[in-house]
Amino acid sequence: MNFDEFLKAHYAVDFAWEIFKGVSPTIIALVTIWINTHISKNKAQKEYMAEQVKKLQMMVAELSPYILDTGAYLLEAVQRTENKRESDEMFDRFYKSNSKMLSEARKFLAYANIRSATLERKDIEFTDECSYISDYSNELMDILTWYNKIASHTPIERFNDLCDEVQKKLIDATTKIEGILFDYCKRISQKK
Repeated sequence: MNFDEFLKAHYAVDFAWEIFKGVSPTIIALVTIWINTHISKNKAQKEYMAEQVKKLQMMVAELSPYILDTGAYLLEAVQRTENKRESDEMFDRFYKSNSKMLSEARKFLAYANIRSATLERKDIEFTDECSYISDYSNELMDILTWYNKIASHTPIERFNDLCDEVQKKLIDATTKIEGILFDYCKRISQKK
Protein backbone atom coordinates (compact mmCIF):
# COMPACT_ATOMS: atom_id res chain seq x y z
CA MET A 1 0.00 0.00 0.00
CA ASN A 2 1.41 3.35 -1.02
CA PHE A 3 0.71 6.71 0.59
CA ASP A 4 -2.12 7.69 -1.79
CA GLU A 5 -3.89 4.40 -1.18
CA PHE A 6 -3.41 4.84 2.56
CA LEU A 7 -5.05 8.30 2.41
CA LYS A 8 -8.03 6.94 0.38
CA ALA A 9 -8.51 4.20 2.94
CA HIS A 10 -8.39 6.54 5.93
CA TYR A 11 -10.52 9.64 5.45
CA ALA A 12 -9.53 11.28 8.77
CA VAL A 13 -5.85 11.04 7.92
CA ASP A 14 -6.57 12.39 4.44
CA PHE A 15 -8.45 15.33 5.95
CA ALA A 16 -5.58 16.06 8.40
CA TRP A 17 -3.08 15.80 5.54
CA GLU A 18 -4.98 18.31 3.41
CA ILE A 19 -5.16 20.76 6.32
CA PHE A 20 -1.43 20.31 7.01
CA LYS A 21 -0.57 20.91 3.33
CA GLY A 22 -2.54 24.16 3.41
CA VAL A 23 -1.23 25.42 6.76
CA SER A 24 2.38 24.25 6.62
CA PRO A 25 3.67 27.05 4.35
CA THR A 26 2.11 29.60 6.70
CA ILE A 27 3.64 27.93 9.74
CA ILE A 28 7.04 27.75 8.04
CA ALA A 29 6.77 31.43 7.06
CA LEU A 30 5.82 32.44 10.62
CA VAL A 31 8.71 30.46 12.11
CA THR A 32 11.10 32.00 9.57
CA ILE A 33 9.85 35.50 10.39
CA TRP A 34 10.26 34.84 14.11
CA ILE A 35 13.83 33.56 13.61
CA ASN A 36 14.79 36.53 11.41
CA THR A 37 13.24 39.00 13.87
CA HIS A 38 15.13 37.40 16.74
CA ILE A 39 18.42 37.47 14.84
CA SER A 40 17.97 41.09 13.72
CA LYS A 41 17.02 42.15 17.26
CA ASN A 42 20.22 40.59 18.63
CA LYS A 43 22.24 42.19 15.85
CA ALA A 44 20.68 45.60 16.58
CA GLN A 45 21.49 45.20 20.29
CA LYS A 46 25.10 44.34 19.50
CA GLU A 47 25.40 47.29 17.14
CA TYR A 48 23.89 49.62 19.74
CA MET A 49 26.30 48.33 22.38
CA ALA A 50 29.26 48.76 20.02
CA GLU A 51 28.11 52.31 19.24
CA GLN A 52 27.88 53.15 22.95
CA VAL A 53 31.33 51.68 23.64
CA LYS A 54 32.79 53.67 20.75
CA LYS A 55 31.21 56.86 22.10
CA LEU A 56 32.70 56.20 25.55
CA GLN A 57 36.12 55.56 24.02
CA MET A 58 35.92 58.80 22.06
CA MET A 59 35.05 60.67 25.24
CA VAL A 60 38.11 59.14 26.92
CA ALA A 61 40.17 60.29 23.95
CA GLU A 62 38.78 63.79 24.50
CA LEU A 63 40.07 63.66 28.09
CA SER A 64 43.64 62.95 26.97
CA PRO A 65 44.52 66.47 25.79
CA TYR A 66 43.53 67.89 29.20
CA ILE A 67 45.79 65.36 30.89
CA LEU A 68 48.71 66.05 28.57
CA ASP A 69 48.22 69.85 28.59
CA THR A 70 48.03 70.02 32.37
CA GLY A 71 51.40 68.28 32.75
CA ALA A 72 52.92 70.27 29.89
CA TYR A 73 51.82 73.61 31.39
CA LEU A 74 53.34 72.67 34.74
CA LEU A 75 56.63 71.77 33.08
CA GLU A 76 56.60 75.01 31.06
CA ALA A 77 55.94 77.02 34.22
CA VAL A 78 58.88 75.35 35.96
CA GLN A 79 61.19 75.79 32.98
CA ARG A 80 60.34 79.49 32.62
CA THR A 81 60.94 80.53 36.20
CA GLU A 82 63.61 83.02 35.11
CA ASN A 83 60.85 85.04 33.38
CA LYS A 84 58.21 85.68 36.07
CA ARG A 85 55.51 86.90 33.67
CA GLU A 86 55.81 83.84 31.40
CA SER A 87 56.05 81.51 34.37
CA ASP A 88 52.95 83.05 35.98
CA GLU A 89 51.10 82.74 32.68
CA MET A 90 52.01 79.05 32.47
CA PHE A 91 50.97 78.49 36.10
CA ASP A 92 47.66 80.15 35.30
CA ARG A 93 47.22 77.84 32.30
CA PHE A 94 48.22 74.88 34.46
CA TYR A 95 45.59 75.65 37.10
CA LYS A 96 42.88 76.27 34.48
CA SER A 97 43.78 73.10 32.59
CA ASN A 98 43.87 71.11 35.83
CA SER A 99 40.40 72.38 36.78
CA LYS A 100 39.07 71.67 33.29
CA MET A 101 40.58 68.17 33.36
CA LEU A 102 38.88 67.38 36.66
CA SER A 103 35.61 68.89 35.48
CA GLU A 104 35.63 66.88 32.24
CA ALA A 105 36.53 63.71 34.15
CA ARG A 106 33.55 64.21 36.48
CA LYS A 107 31.27 64.88 33.52
CA PHE A 108 32.49 61.68 31.91
CA LEU A 109 32.08 59.84 35.23
CA ALA A 110 28.40 60.79 35.34
CA TYR A 111 27.83 59.85 31.70
CA ALA A 112 29.70 56.52 31.91
CA ASN A 113 28.01 55.48 35.14
CA ILE A 114 24.58 56.27 33.69
CA ARG A 115 25.44 54.23 30.58
CA SER A 116 26.67 51.44 32.86
CA ALA A 117 23.31 51.33 34.62
CA THR A 118 21.16 51.59 31.49
CA LEU A 119 23.20 49.05 29.52
CA GLU A 120 23.54 46.81 32.59
CA ARG A 121 27.31 46.57 32.16
CA LYS A 122 29.25 47.08 35.35
CA ASP A 123 32.56 47.16 33.44
CA ILE A 124 31.64 50.53 31.89
CA GLU A 125 31.68 52.32 35.25
CA PHE A 126 34.33 55.04 35.40
CA THR A 127 34.49 55.57 39.17
CA ASP A 128 37.98 54.13 39.73
CA GLU A 129 39.42 55.84 36.66
CA CYS A 130 38.01 59.19 37.76
CA SER A 131 39.68 58.68 41.13
CA TYR A 132 42.95 57.99 39.31
CA ILE A 133 42.56 61.24 37.37
CA SER A 134 42.00 63.05 40.66
CA ASP A 135 45.10 61.30 42.04
CA TYR A 136 47.01 62.45 38.95
CA SER A 137 45.97 66.02 39.67
CA ASN A 138 47.16 65.63 43.26
CA GLU A 139 50.38 64.07 42.02
CA LEU A 140 51.03 67.11 39.83
CA MET A 141 50.49 69.35 42.84
CA ASP A 142 52.89 67.15 44.82
CA ILE A 143 55.49 67.50 42.05
CA LEU A 144 55.04 71.26 42.18
CA THR A 145 55.42 71.27 45.97
CA TRP A 146 58.51 69.06 45.69
CA TYR A 147 59.94 71.38 43.03
CA ASN A 148 59.34 74.48 45.16
CA LYS A 149 61.16 72.91 48.12
CA ILE A 150 64.12 71.76 46.03
CA ALA A 151 64.36 74.83 43.76
CA SER A 152 65.08 77.22 46.60
CA HIS A 153 68.20 75.20 47.51
CA THR A 154 69.33 74.34 43.98
CA PRO A 155 72.25 76.28 42.51
CA ILE A 156 71.60 77.97 39.15
CA GLU A 157 74.01 75.65 37.33
CA ARG A 158 71.89 72.63 38.42
CA PHE A 159 68.58 74.20 37.37
CA ASN A 160 68.43 72.21 34.11
CA ASP A 161 68.98 68.99 36.04
CA LEU A 162 66.12 69.93 38.35
CA CYS A 163 63.89 70.61 35.31
CA ASP A 164 64.86 67.21 33.93
CA GLU A 165 63.81 65.56 37.20
CA VAL A 166 60.49 67.41 37.12
CA GLN A 167 60.01 66.31 33.52
CA LYS A 168 60.76 62.69 34.40
CA LYS A 169 58.24 62.78 37.28
CA LEU A 170 55.63 64.34 34.98
CA ILE A 171 56.24 61.76 32.27
CA ASP A 172 55.90 58.94 34.80
CA ALA A 173 52.66 60.37 36.20
CA THR A 174 51.21 61.04 32.74
CA THR A 175 52.20 57.62 31.40
CA LYS A 176 50.54 55.98 34.38
CA ILE A 177 47.19 57.77 33.90
CA GLU A 178 47.29 57.23 30.13
CA GLY A 179 47.81 53.51 30.75
CA ILE A 180 44.83 53.44 33.10
CA LEU A 181 42.62 55.14 30.52
CA PHE A 182 43.89 52.82 27.77
CA ASP A 183 43.09 49.80 29.94
CA TYR A 184 39.59 51.21 30.52
CA CYS A 185 39.03 51.54 26.76
CA LYS A 186 40.32 48.03 26.22
CA ARG A 187 38.15 46.64 29.03
CA ILE A 188 34.91 48.16 27.78
CA SER A 189 35.52 47.01 24.20
CA GLN A 190 35.57 43.36 25.21
CA LYS A 191 32.39 41.55 24.18
CA LYS A 192 29.95 40.87 26.99
